[in-house]
Amino acid sequence: MSTTTRSRALTAAGAVLALALAGCSGDHDATAGSPMHQGSMHPTSGTTSMADPSADHDQADVMFSMMMVPHHEQALEMAELVPSRSDDPALRDLAQRIEQEQQPEIDRMRGWLYSWGAGSASGMGSMGHSMTGMMSESDMAELASLKGAAFDRRWLTMMVEHHEGAIEMAQDVLRSGRHTGTRDLAGAVIETQQREIDEMTAMLAS
Repeated sequence: MSTTTRSRALTAAGAVLALALAGCSGDHDATAGSPMHQGSMHPTSGTTSMADPSADHDQADVMFSMMMVPHHEQALEMAELVPSRSDDPALRDLAQRIEQEQQPEIDRMRGWLYSWGAGSASGMGSMGHSMTGMMSESDMAELASLKGAAFDRRWLTMMVEHHEGAIEMAQDVLRSGRHTGTRDLAGAVIETQQREIDEMTAMLAS
């Protein structure tokens, strides 16, 4: 993604974030029926570690979660295509690991957004491929139309780009965020997804 395109994406993301924050500055009951809250784990459930509402955080931390939730959701969508389209055991194993890694991270970030009164990340998904590393609807449709070796190669190529976008977003929040949980998650994203990029690059070369 070029610097100009990324700048436009972040500007658009900032506008969505500003609207979300403006609409959620009151108590948290307003988010109880939102798409973010429905089907996600309540911060007080005790089964997933969530941030304390009083935890120190800034706009960069909120932006990271609001952008990374739909980013991770698209990775899960891509991973869910694998079992019915690929016969490669290594690729199937990788897709399963991505699901196992990223769903808990989504739950954590949704919990933080709820705790901060920041509302839902659902509006960010409408930005589509303008977000760093996100695939367009046509990219996803093309991927879903493939099977076998053609699917494997296209999936790996797309997921490398997707992971690179996630790493860039994680590096950004490490420079400007201050929430301990966000920074820890960003570090884990960088470590895990870089390792998977190396794995996928080797698979593409074989």
